[in-house]
Amino acid sequence: MQPMQQQDPQQQTQQRGPPSPTASPSSSLSEQPRTTLLSSLAQRLESASFAARRRGPGGDGSHSGSGGASALSSVDAEEATAAAAAAARDAFQAGTLGVGFSAGGLLFPYFAGVVDELTSLGVIGETTKLAGASAGSLIVACARSGLPMATILDACYALADDCRANGTRFRLGPVLESVLRALLPPDVAASVSGRTYVAVTRVLPRGGPVLQPQLVSQFRDKEDLIAALMTSCHIPIYMNGRLTNQFRGAIHFDGGGERGRR
Repeated sequence: MQPMQQQDPQQQTQQRGPPSPTASPSSSLSEQPRTTLLSSLAQRLESASFAARRRGPGGDGSHSGSGGASALSSVDAEEATAAAAAAARDAFQAGTLGVGFSAGGLLFPYFAGVVDELTSLGVIGETTKLAGASAGSLIVACARSGLPMATILDACYALADDCRANGTRFRLGPVLESVLRALLPPDVAASVSGRTYVAVTRVLPRGGPVLQPQLVSQFRDKEDLIAALMTSCHIPIYMNGRLTNQFRGAIHFDGGGERGRR
């Protein structure tokens, strides 16, 4: 799998300055809540690592190989967990922590709750980089749009009601596009550009691999952003009956389509 590449718009109609400076994330939290939050994150990482070791490769608690190999694997996992927790802590304290959201579909309301809580804690601030694929791209764009989370969730519920009544196969794409067009404000491109990254998968790029993951972070206008989001969410065939989606003159599909590949 090729490394993620940031894609620039083919036509940039105007130059935009950087987001206005804001207080660093560390200034949004007092020392005690920040320490508690980071400790909680480390504990969750350690718990997940321990559970994975207990399950073993077969997922049933069994372990392959000798006891020495299992012990070595355990040590490696603990070291990796500690390193990840330390890296997250250091990035947060330096004001460089970014937050990413995977493809998720029905996880959108959960993602909304995560964004809302991390924002209230000061972990996600005005300058925090947000990235997402598929459903993850929807929440990061909505979060940066300036809309209240309650309004965003109301739009999610309206989409769910429509799909429950009329079905989703081959029509989820048009319904989602209609909801996004009604929900997002006219100046949303200026709000998200430069600090929001939408993952898409380009198909058959010239001189590249068959599938090339890309990150888009600059958007010309609202329609360009919606096109990026619809591309990131394009589950082949299921969304609207088409295998791929045209985005900025090239063939693309779901931004989560390459996950799990190496």
